[in-house]
Amino acid sequence: SLKYKEIYQNFSRTEQGLKAPLAIIKNYREKNEQDAARAAYEQALAHYERLISSQIPALVKIMAESHIVTAHSEMGNWEEAADRLLVLPGRYPTYPGFWGNYLIAASIYEKELGAPDGAAEALKQCMDRYPSTTLAAEAEKQYTRLTEAK
Repeated sequence: SLKYKEIYQNFSRTEQGLKAPLAIIKNYREKNEQDAARAAYEQALAHYERLISSQIPALVKIMAESHIVTAHSEMGNWEEAADRLLVLPGRYPTYPGFWGNYLIAASIYEKELGAPDGAAEALKQCMDRYPSTTLAAEAEKQYTRLTEAK
């Protein structure tokens, strides 16, 4: 953990520096040290938020945002992960890597949270935001499946 902490403190804008906090969380979880994993998770979130709020290149911010979602997922904080996924396309509208977040969030709402209404809402947002795209077509397909299942 100390090695990874040194990496993310000294090289925070590199890919290795951005992934290091996640490695610390994973390490503690694999050792079943839940309190240490929770503390590492909180430190990772604070680290990523500091990066996002600083004057750094957009790509580094985008990577930090993605790692926040991963940290939430690693800790089983599914609602926070889904909520973050839904915010990112609006925050970075020209970054196509976040356009599919609606489908991922819908999957989390449906499978992890057991909230088909939340899944349907995420899919509807996707269809509204990206009409006439293959992404919207997939969202519509999933939306129809969800709403017909009721």
